[in-house]
Amino acid sequence: SKCSCSTSSKKTSFHMASNTLFDIWIKYKPRLPEWYYNERLVKVGDTLAQIKEYKLALVQCYERYLQQFVSGNLDDVMNDVHCFKSTFFPNGVKDKKAALTFHALQARNVCIYEMVCSRDRNLQNRESLQTCLSVLASLRLTMQVALPQENLCWLIYNGTIHIYTICRQLMVMGQSAKVLEYLLWASICMESSIPLLSVHYLTWRATLYTSVSQCYFDCQAGIHGEIFARRGLIKIDEIKQLEDISSSLEHTETEKIFREATLKMSVMIFKRAVYESRRKSNSSRRESKNLLRKLRTSFKLSWPRTTTEQLLVEMFDGAAAQFLAILEALSDSSRNLLPPHPPVPDEIQIRVVTSELFSAGLEILSGNSLKKQSQLSGDAAVKFVKLAFSYEEWAVFYSALEFVNDFLQEDDIFYLLVLENVETVHVLGYLCVYMPTCFHNYIVFSFQNVHPDKEILVDVVMCLWQKCKTDLQQIQMSGSDCLEYIHKHQAYQVLLHYKKTPTQQLKIAYEILEKAINDMNTSRLMTLLPDGKSIFDNCCTKVKFTKSYTELIMKKIKRNKLSRAIFLMQKAAQKFPEELTTTSQRQLLEEALSLIEQVEAEQSALYRSLKEAMSSKKNNRTPPPPLLLSRSHCSMTFKPAPFDSDIQVSWYCILGCAAGGSHTKVRLNSNKLQNSGEQIPANGKILFEVQGLDANEKYIFAVAAYSSDGKLIGDAIGQMTKPILAYPPLSATTVRSYLTQVAYQTGNFRLARAAFSPMWDYFVLDSSPLPPNAAVISASSNLTISEKRLCFKAVSQASPITLHLFLRNIFAVSDISVMEGALFCDSICSNQIFYKEQVARLAECERMTVAIELSNWLNNASYTLQSVVQCYGLLAPLIYHKIFLVPVVQILIKCLAVLQEIPSATLQRRQEGCYESIQHMIACTSYHTVLHSWKEYELAVIIINYGKNLLISPAVSPGLSGNVKTERAHTGKEVKVVSLLNSDSCYTINTCVICYFIAVLKFKGQKRFLEFFVQLLHKVLNEEKFQCVLEWADSMEDYLKRFFFFKGKDTSPSRKQKASPSKKPTKKAMPKKGPLREYLMKNPDAMSKDKLKKLAHQTLVMLLSKYVTRSQFSQMCLEEMPWKSQMNIYLAITHYHLFKKNLEEQYNIGITGSHYNILDPEIFSLNNSGTVLAKDAIEDNLGKSTTSLFEKSEGTETQTCKNFYWCTTEISFNFLFLLISVLAHRGGHWTLLQNACRELWNYTQEFQLIANQSHSHTDAFPITWDFLQNTIWLPFFFASDMIIDMIVDLQASSSLKIVDPKGDFCIPSCLGGIVDENGGSNLHPQPPLDDVNVVDLRWICNLILKTIELLYQMKKWEALVHIAVQFNIFTHERFTEQVSPLLVYAQRQLMERIQQFSGPDSHESHVTKYLSDDAQKMSCRNYIGYKLQLSVARSANLLVCVPLDVNDTLKCFRETLEKSKYQSRALRHSRKLLSLFLAHTQGILETSNQRDLKVQALHELGNLHFYAGNKRAAFKCWCQALDETLNITDALNTWQELSFQKDATDCFAVGRSTDMSQKFLSQAGPWGCLHAAVLVAKIAQYITTSQMRLRTKYCYFSAILFKALFRASLQHPTFDYDFVQYETSILIPGIDLFSDRYRADISTVVASLNFIMFELHCAKQNLILLPLFTLYQYIVSEICKDPAKCIEGRILKIKVLTDIRFFTEAFHELSLLISGERIPCKIPAGYRYTEQIQALKKFDSSKSLMSTTNLQVLEDTFNSILSLTVVPLCNQQTMNKLTLAKIHLIISLSATINYIPEKVEKKLYCVDNSSLPEPNKTTASNVKGNYKDGGKVYLYSFKHVFHF
Repeated sequence: SKCSCSTSSKKTSFHMASNTLFDIWIKYKPRLPEWYYNERLVKVGDTLAQIKEYKLALVQCYERYLQQFVSGNLDDVMNDVHCFKSTFFPNGVKDKKAALTFHALQARNVCIYEMVCSRDRNLQNRESLQTCLSVLASLRLTMQVALPQENLCWLIYNGTIHIYTICRQLMVMGQSAKVLEYLLWASICMESSIPLLSVHYLTWRATLYTSVSQCYFDCQAGIHGEIFARRGLIKIDEIKQLEDISSSLEHTETEKIFREATLKMSVMIFKRAVYESRRKSNSSRRESKNLLRKLRTSFKLSWPRTTTEQLLVEMFDGAAAQFLAILEALSDSSRNLLPPHPPVPDEIQIRVVTSELFSAGLEILSGNSLKKQSQLSGDAAVKFVKLAFSYEEWAVFYSALEFVNDFLQEDDIFYLLVLENVETVHVLGYLCVYMPTCFHNYIVFSFQNVHPDKEILVDVVMCLWQKCKTDLQQIQMSGSDCLEYIHKHQAYQVLLHYKKTPTQQLKIAYEILEKAINDMNTSRLMTLLPDGKSIFDNCCTKVKFTKSYTELIMKKIKRNKLSRAIFLMQKAAQKFPEELTTTSQRQLLEEALSLIEQVEAEQSALYRSLKEAMSSKKNNRTPPPPLLLSRSHCSMTFKPAPFDSDIQVSWYCILGCAAGGSHTKVRLNSNKLQNSGEQIPANGKILFEVQGLDANEKYIFAVAAYSSDGKLIGDAIGQMTKPILAYPPLSATTVRSYLTQVAYQTGNFRLARAAFSPMWDYFVLDSSPLPPNAAVISASSNLTISEKRLCFKAVSQASPITLHLFLRNIFAVSDISVMEGALFCDSICSNQIFYKEQVARLAECERMTVAIELSNWLNNASYTLQSVVQCYGLLAPLIYHKIFLVPVVQILIKCLAVLQEIPSATLQRRQEGCYESIQHMIACTSYHTVLHSWKEYELAVIIINYGKNLLISPAVSPGLSGNVKTERAHTGKEVKVVSLLNSDSCYTINTCVICYFIAVLKFKGQKRFLEFFVQLLHKVLNEEKFQCVLEWADSMEDYLKRFFFFKGKDTSPSRKQKASPSKKPTKKAMPKKGPLREYLMKNPDAMSKDKLKKLAHQTLVMLLSKYVTRSQFSQMCLEEMPWKSQMNIYLAITHYHLFKKNLEEQYNIGITGSHYNILDPEIFSLNNSGTVLAKDAIEDNLGKSTTSLFEKSEGTETQTCKNFYWCTTEISFNFLFLLISVLAHRGGHWTLLQNACRELWNYTQEFQLIANQSHSHTDAFPITWDFLQNTIWLPFFFASDMIIDMIVDLQASSSLKIVDPKGDFCIPSCLGGIVDENGGSNLHPQPPLDDVNVVDLRWICNLILKTIELLYQMKKWEALVHIAVQFNIFTHERFTEQVSPLLVYAQRQLMERIQQFSGPDSHESHVTKYLSDDAQKMSCRNYIGYKLQLSVARSANLLVCVPLDVNDTLKCFRETLEKSKYQSRALRHSRKLLSLFLAHTQGILETSNQRDLKVQALHELGNLHFYAGNKRAAFKCWCQALDETLNITDALNTWQELSFQKDATDCFAVGRSTDMSQKFLSQAGPWGCLHAAVLVAKIAQYITTSQMRLRTKYCYFSAILFKALFRASLQHPTFDYDFVQYETSILIPGIDLFSDRYRADISTVVASLNFIMFELHCAKQNLILLPLFTLYQYIVSEICKDPAKCIEGRILKIKVLTDIRFFTEAFHELSLLISGERIPCKIPAGYRYTEQIQALKKFDSSKSLMSTTNLQVLEDTFNSILSLTVVPLCNQQTMNKLTLAKIHLIISLSATINYIPEKVEKKLYCVDNSSLPEPNKTTASNVKGNYKDGGKVYLYSFKHVFHF
């Protein structure tokens, strides 16, 4: 209270003195003479300055005196010397008043500097630093004008003192570079003024010289510092010579002055010379290495012992001078006390010199170097100890402490002890962070009288902060779980010893927090700039809410809406809110957001008012309201608004008061606030700084203007401001960040987005051009970086805390988007990766790129890594589905580039297992990019090298996988592995296969040898070298058998022990038989205790060695198991292709793939028809089969050999698939198992097609239905059994989502029960059946049903029961209608067999116990849990091991049927019967709201009507199905109105089809669009046969529906013309379009596409065909693998491209056909291998036909023969079509010629008729011309071809 009273009285007295002086000068100025008035002004100012009233002296005295020269801003005339002279010295500098003016100018500068120091001692504010530099410039200008006048030498001398004082403080603040010129100026002024050249001023000159040299050293320009010091010595020597001639002082005093000056210069010279002399003399490395050794031995010698000590003795006389030189040589302004580190640069000579200096200093300090100990100052000794600590000279540090204790004060000893126990300080600081109360009490009670050394204190605090920063960041990042984190680290453990109650602890925490807030406000006040920006962007603070102090907090908050918003947020964010509910939390947060928006609105209004006031030109009678420039919790700064008055304003006075009510006004007596009511001269830089305000209170202000005679202008004060809040430096943006964080933590996502959106708009620019120096990330211009970028202007103005909060908010909002949009990294299902989801993922990635940029700005590697991982998580599903998009590649490239800059230590500091995930991410990111296929070769190589460097760099080597470690440890050949698998060699497949094979063989015996070999087989298989694959695989099989035989046999380390006799135990020590314990009991004295320990150790090592060896061997087998399985898959593929090739050659048939003109035998299979049809019925439909080849008795020896070959091939094929399945199943490689089973399924389909041709051969055909069934039933049985095991295992490990819980079954079901069965497949994705990412459940069900059918036909009853029961269990009897009848039949057959072979000698099966035991009775619903062994090859008279309770099976069957849906059973039954009962089924499906199934039923009914010849009924059913599919009434006639007005005339516009395709897809789904396209195609083909225009319209409609499939994924183009050369291997990610033939039959789709493309081509609607060609090629090439259809499609595409004048693209397609590229084949690569031929040049449509390139292309294209890959695939009809397409192309090219050039007109090309082939053997035409009647043909040219 006394302090506040004294402060208040001081303010009052200052205010009274200011007003009194103002009145006195106004009153007496007209009464006194001008010269006397001016002298009094300056004299009073000097008096006020002496009593440190600098503000009064400046405002009321010096500036009032200078106003007679300048009425405006005085600083405006300080920039030019001529303007300065003409303004202040109009009569010249020799005028009588000049001295007084010089004095006033200099005193004004001194007052300004002192006022800055009183307000900001450490010059933290930029404005303060700029003011000091302006003062220095003003002093220099004043001295420059006064320097020629010797009578003003006192002014020069005082000016140098003022300059040195200011510069010295700035040098301490690290501003040596800015003050160097002023110190140089001061030194030159001392040399230039003759009166100041006397010895009396020499000490001061030496001080100036020393400061200049020190500035040079601080600026790392030591050579200039030494040169200037040597110059100073020369100047001192000159003065000494003059002094010797005539001395006016005593000799002793003169010598002392010269000695001191010389010492200062010598110290500056020594500071550099002591190091540089050693650098020059020690150039040899060997000599430098011996320096330290010599230094250690020299310590025992007498002084001087080293070169440094000799230099000290030569340059300095006394110990004090030498010690001073040592301190200066070791001092470095760039070094901090903590953390200690060796000298820089780290050179051996520098380290030696440093050690010698410390040794000499320690010697001087101890007194051993002197005969008589000299007195050293305590400050110098303490500085020496600090330097020893900083340089890590620990021996010197501890030794010096002993000598320093004798003459140091208690304070210094305490802090030296703090330095000595620096690690203890770390611990105390750590506790200080968590236990401020305890540490505070410790400091207060134990060290109350200690005055800390600021340098040590600051360095120790910074060191403690670095130690505790990590933990504090963990607490911040833990969010709402911060209390758990603190308790986990036992942060409050010590608090328990102080017995504080929770209330007391909260009180202490509140007091400390309040103190921290005040300190933050004070620090912020030091850095506020009066520029108007701090009003709207302030620093942040945080108020903690405690229930006990609510009223106290609300009193402090007062009118501060931001503080109140923070209070509400903290209240809502309590971890365990007892009285808060979700509703109340939401209300609190919404109120907080409302308060923030009110503050922002107030700030916007304030900003607008300031702008209006600055631009206003109104002529008012009184001044307008002052303009607010800055404000803090206790002060506000204003400046007068522009005031256009008739009377010139000479003085301003600001007045203000608290805004208490509506009638509060500012009056003339409203001068109670600090610094208010003072008259300030009206110069250009006038500022009003009102201080002493209460925080969170509102104030109003006004300005009074006075004329030069002191009269109030306008007879009243000016207009008032609106109420302005004085609040702590709090930013609304920062508060929004906190609100976003709290809303996210409390689950209020909508509010979090609302709070975050303005921040995003403020910090992020939507689009900005690239800077001129932006790095190019692509070799071409088609790849650009993301458009969203940081607004660097906003970021540079924000505080790091706000930026960190904004960064965390980005992660929070991104997490919200991920949760709301299901954009998880494992969301790979078909309905989670459509077009909309892909766009959302890319949008979030754009947000993450901003986070990466901001993390780099903040230099936070952890957040950068988190941003990269988040980007990868968003893109992971796109990478998984191989969706290649330019934005995806851009983001991945940026992530890789960012990962290059992240320190490896940051990557390796992750938790266990995280680093391997990071490596996996890097590998996927590197190799996902498809830059090579985009012909971005340079960039592709760069990206791959980036990935390699990140994965195999030495800094990352501790995280390498075990395989790489072992490979490097055993062989050291990892370089060869990298070279073998280099991307360049992967691009050139057929360079040297034998070289590859030899290179791979070098890795025999290593872990990854088999992996490399399988990769080589893959390469060779793609080149179709099948015989080579067989030979190499056979040799590998032999090698593996020998290797594993010897490896498994040699698992004992006994051989190693025999090789080491010294380690072999003696016979007495090692018992031969029996346990060791028995041997020792029988022979207690056999061994001593040490021998016993040794023996036990040897025994343990031996046992562990065996175990480790076996474990390693087992691990090796497990690691190689998938590669062995993959090798067998390649072998099976090889056998199939060799088999097919031999079959084609022997029987002269072409087996080219799928056949669309015959009935698919799969229609009559169990999985499609729902029942097992009789074999005779199938043969009647497909054609009679011949007798099996192996049942014939007749035949020649050659035929027998051929038969043996077919049999061997089939047996090998059978055995290989069995081996593949077993290996994959044992290793748990489920994806590999599915792939193997899929291959088995596909090749079985191929064999069925081959078997269908048996009826067309009269001789014995090797492949018949019986032979095929006998061959494939066993592989299918094992495949199904293992697939079921896979499903059970995946369900148990939660890898598959459980749809139906356990219930009555022994396991849950991932497929769902019969309740989930609707009788068919919907036209929209329907999980889990349509989710093919982990397992393809629909195909698995078809596989198992196919197996059951095969087992039924082969009469393998026990195997059928085994598979059927397990299938019913894991499907929860969803397919019981198809399976259970066959199961019951098989059980009855088994029962009959048991009764037939039962007898007195029969043995009871182990399954009988489970059949009779009621407690553990085995039934058809718990069979999986018993794990009974089943042998499919057992004898017939043995009992079975499967459930045989028919009654139990029938009971379960009835129970399940009761749960089934009637419409499901009806639809299945209708399809099973293939009858007109479907008409009745429609109503059932419509009633059950099964629209998709109703559509399929209508479609099938229409097919039946059309087959019966009733076109009208078929048309009606198809139209109804189309309307239901698209959900549009009369879709055939109204489809054009979907997205356009009715008056739109052009129905064939590209933009329309794009928009409509997107809408069709969103309404009908992918299968709906496909289904509707087929329906429209059928209507156009079979109904509108005579109405050609309507037919074309329907075809166009069907094309739009087909095109809609491309809108399901973002990777496909949008516009039709973009499809001209576009081909894809993935149509819709995660979807198998043809998994169910009822919703999409592939044969029907291909036929419909063929029809649509042909019709639209005939109707000249060619542009819409380009997407259809892409779809067609995808189906026939990627799915059907049909080369004939692929070639036909490309021929038609050439015609279409020719018609639309896309000649470049047409030639490209023609070159693909000629070279045989992109021809599908059933090998791993998917396409046939083409021989390496010279690449054809590209036809350029933009150039003339007569150009060299185009002519060459024409000649090469039309003269080239077809590739050997294509010729066998083309029949005569296809060859004719290709010839016609070529002729059509050349004719269209000729049609573009407008005239014949003269040089071509004279040239004649003739063709001989005799050389032409027959018409039926037409080949490719000759490029030189076409032929007509054997006559003459001209080849025309054209200079200007159409530009496309």
